[in-house]
Amino acid sequence: MWDAYRTGEWYTSADGSAGTVRAAAVRHLLLTRPAPQPGRQPALRLRGLVVDGPLDLGDCALEVVVAFDRCVFEEPLVLDGATAVAVRLTGCQLAGLRADRLTTTHGLSVAQSSVNGCVYLRDARIGGQLDLTASTITPTGYLPGRPPAIDGRTPDQYVGIDAENITVGGDLGAAGVVWRGGLFLNLARVNGAVILNGATCPDGFLHAPSLVAGGVYARDGFRLEGLLNLPYAEVNGPIELSGARIANPGEVAFGGFGIRVSGSLTAGADTELAGTVDLQGADIRGGLHLAGLSVTDPGPDGSLHLFRAAVGGGVELTGARLSGDFRLRYARITAGLHFVDGSVDGRVDADNLVLTGDFDLTDTALTGEVTLRGARVEDTVDLERTRFGSTGGVSLQADGLTCFQLGLMCHTPPGDVHLGHATVEVLCDTAQAWPDGPGRPHLTDFTYRRLRQDVPMAARLDLLARATPSGQPQPYEQLAAVFRSAGREREAQRVLREKLRRESRSGGLVRRAWGRVQDLTIGYGYLPARAAVIFAALLAAGTAYFAAAADCVGRAGPCPVQPGQHPHWDPFLYTLDLLIPLVDLGHEKAWDVTGIDKVVMVTLLLSGWIFATTIIAAAGRAIRRP
Repeated sequence: MWDAYRTGEWYTSADGSAGTVRAAAVRHLLLTRPAPQPGRQPALRLRGLVVDGPLDLGDCALEVVVAFDRCVFEEPLVLDGATAVAVRLTGCQLAGLRADRLTTTHGLSVAQSSVNGCVYLRDARIGGQLDLTASTITPTGYLPGRPPAIDGRTPDQYVGIDAENITVGGDLGAAGVVWRGGLFLNLARVNGAVILNGATCPDGFLHAPSLVAGGVYARDGFRLEGLLNLPYAEVNGPIELSGARIANPGEVAFGGFGIRVSGSLTAGADTELAGTVDLQGADIRGGLHLAGLSVTDPGPDGSLHLFRAAVGGGVELTGARLSGDFRLRYARITAGLHFVDGSVDGRVDADNLVLTGDFDLTDTALTGEVTLRGARVEDTVDLERTRFGSTGGVSLQADGLTCFQLGLMCHTPPGDVHLGHATVEVLCDTAQAWPDGPGRPHLTDFTYRRLRQDVPMAARLDLLARATPSGQPQPYEQLAAVFRSAGREREAQRVLREKLRRESRSGGLVRRAWGRVQDLTIGYGYLPARAAVIFAALLAAGTAYFAAAADCVGRAGPCPVQPGQHPHWDPFLYTLDLLIPLVDLGHEKAWDVTGIDKVVMVTLLLSGWIFATTIIAAAGRAIRRP
């Protein structure tokens, strides 16, 4: 072994069998540091040996490469506080590794090894790569379940790997590793990526608050039956979870509270997540690519929680299946949110969302409501063929929404639709998209400038009637203004007539009767032709009647009030004078009608006053009309 050290060659037993080497001898050799043979690089390389006794290299300066291949350590290997060029443990069996505060110029490798004990790397400084590839790590006396904290520390029987505050100059490679218990990367700094592809934890967790890494790859068969927790981590690259399974049913499965990701977070149809994906306060600059993702057995915070998150590259959820709420209150998203042909067993809560791009729920089915109160969407809120559920009797709660276009072409919602104080440039809706009992629309102060779809007028008026049980005028005035700006004056007048009908019906008996008269006569001032026809009919009927029926002692016409001081009898002018009460033509007061003639005269006189009053009322509305 001494000679092999001086030449840097591998040392093994003479016959190739599993020989034994004393730990004390190994320590003595490393600290003695015999001179190398000329032209050779010294190193300690042991293969296929059993290391007898505890090998304690704590606080030692190891100035050569130390490599063990297929060796067996009967006691934990201790490297606490040591400094080394590189340490490589390949295919070994260890009873634990204690390497807190270890410093290496190059890498540390514990690859393809079996560790029946804890691996401690707290405060270690690894100059190159930390390689744990394909190793199996089981804590001594391992206990499954949630670990208790004792004096701020997790007991050894729950710790698989503890690399708190470690610094790694290259990648942390743990592809294919199998561990039980906790994998701790608190405050770790990995200049390369954390690679966990194909890794398995049948019962445990990965806890990495404030981790700094160049990427996190947990894909291609990664399996974790527990929590993957990255709160306040800073990932200067992507997080990839394609092909992974993370299961922590009823609780948080992926914890990214306050995480910062300069790349994207990717999980697709081949990703299985059982538990909540918690991204509250996250800053993900490359986008969320979650098309086809399935999230089952969520916790109380729902399937996907993006409260106050900022997503720079958009959110892609096409075909996703969420078994709980989708929450994104106060989130800020650029490049749109696309949740097409998906499903949510719960509600979508997007109150106060700020979104650049489209909010697209086309063909998505929900069991609960969609809330967009106070949300600001730069482009389109697209609800085409969306199937709403309801929460508390509400299907869509969008009071105060601001967007360019609202595409409300969904299936008929079972609950209320609230759009009070919402503002949109274009409303694209269908008659079937509005609730038709037991829910109803709420449209008070809902403003829009254009209509994209041609919904029948009867359906529009029926919608407004259901939206205004107390006859509020604003929804009618809004619709009329849109028709008028589009040059559709007839439709605008019909809407305003319906508004006045609703207002009159909401009053007392006298107001309802007066409104009925105005509606039948001049259409509240919007049907002047009808008034002209009725007036002409009354004038013709009165003229014909008085021309045939009125006589005074065999002489045509009624008897004069003052004989010798009256105009020539003219039934046309007499009737006209009765129908125009505000203008005196000198005929009404000149003749003294009696009997049935007087009844006809009074009827025409009242009709004239009614006409005058309704015309004056209509003129007043016309003057006040914008």
